[in-house]
Amino acid sequence: MTTLTVNGTRHTLDTEPDTPLLWVLRLFYESRNSGSSIRCNA
Repeated sequence: MTTLTVNGTRHTLDTEPDTPLLWVLRLFYESRNSGSSIRCNA
């Protein structure tokens, strides 16, 4: 489990302790935005 505090609100994500922070942040973003992904238009 990983706990993040964003704008004073605590959020808990079900992750392994050795999960890279970038992956945790992406999981958080996706959970907050209904699975929307970050896109790059090249």
